Amino acid sequence: MKPHLVSLRSWIDEQYKSYPSTTPKQQKEETAAEFSVGISTIYRWLKSGNVYIEYQPASMLGDDDSITIWKIEKTICE
Repeated sequence: MKPHLVSLRSWIDEQYKSYPSTTPKQQKEETAAEFSVGISTIYRWLKSGNVYIEYQPASMLGDDDSITIWKIEKTICE
């Protein structure tokens, strides 16, 4: 089973599209806080362009949703 991955840039755009008043800096700061990383890490990930987000929605119980951060280095085989 292949994971459904979205680029970090697209994920940030999707998260904040209903909040047009937030600045790009605020979006990056909030994303850093959500992922428990530093703001410089978010900037570095965005610059590299090889970081993707996988979101697993909650089950029927509703308490087990998760976000996985993937860093794609090299495709070995498809």
